[in-house]
Amino acid sequence: MMAWLLDWLALALLAAPAAAQVSGEALAAGRIPPFQHVFVIIEENMGFEEVTTTHGHEAPYLNALAAAHVRHEAYYGLAHASLGNYTAMISGQIPTSDERRNCPRYSNCVRAGPTLAAQLDAKGRTWRGYFESMPFACARPTGFFDDYHYGYATRHNPFVYFREIVDDEAYCRAHVVRYEKNFAQDLASTPPNFAFIVPNTCSDGHDTGCKGAKTPLEVLDAWLEENVPPILKFVYKTPGSVLIITFDEAEKDDRSACCNQAPQRGGGRIDFVMVAPGLERKPGHRSKVAGNHYSLLRTLQEGFGLAPLGESARVKPMTDLFVP
Repeated sequence: MMAWLLDWLALALLAAPAAAQVSGEALAAGRIPPFQHVFVIIEENMGFEEVTTTHGHEAPYLNALAAAHVRHEAYYGLAHASLGNYTAMISGQIPTSDERRNCPRYSNCVRAGPTLAAQLDAKGRTWRGYFESMPFACARPTGFFDDYHYGYATRHNPFVYFREIVDDEAYCRAHVVRYEKNFAQDLASTPPNFAFIVPNTCSDGHDTGCKGAKTPLEVLDAWLEENVPPILKFVYKTPGSVLIITFDEAEKDDRSACCNQAPQRGGGRIDFVMVAPGLERKPGHRSKVAGNHYSLLRTLQEGFGLAPLGESARVKPMTDLFVP
């Protein structure tokens, strides 16, 4: 464990140049600073207390990362089950009744956009979704029912639920790709402006019994410890870069919500950790300003200079995470 702590100290020395290149005007105005690269990693089905306190000892890497950077302590999912959270993150659309059941009939849930992806395209920004264990690029059900449930899960891939992406097969295959085959190569050369990363259903803490006696949270944390350091290295040396790690939803019995969402219809309180050298507030900052997945989308749109979509127009961007 000490090795990655030492790596952080070395990376911290690189943060000062990044801070110096951020627009002082943008930060002074209390707005979201401009983003150049954003990496979002989505984990599964764990509440805030489970990750931080009751089982916090099972996630030493994630909790150490939060202690050194910024954690949101009032952040909420939007629905049970998974799918409605994922699609809302990139579209601002309200989860449908089918999405609240993870849409067993895939074709019933493919709908029109617009999405953050189309917005980025129009702005001349690049994006890619990276999915661990995806069998091939743009993988999605071809029959009546969804046949991708474990390992790569269709319900954890929001991009394949929008016609503006899947109706163009070549476009979809270029943007919705297998994590293992593409991410390290992209990171080492020219990563997209927006990278949406989803581990498989073992690595994201969803499944049990994946690594012998290890708990799902321990498996999740080990994946982060192995895969996050190269992202941190890039983020620390590249001005305007942000890493966000959050969850789709809490446990099923937590239906708490915030931010214009109907009470007891939400996905519960979940963890949210951000690393943004030169942009974030002081190390160890804890935000208590309520936010949810629509707030995340609004924050991304503000940082990339985009207009809000759907419900993201009804929430505020998460300015409390950034230098005032």
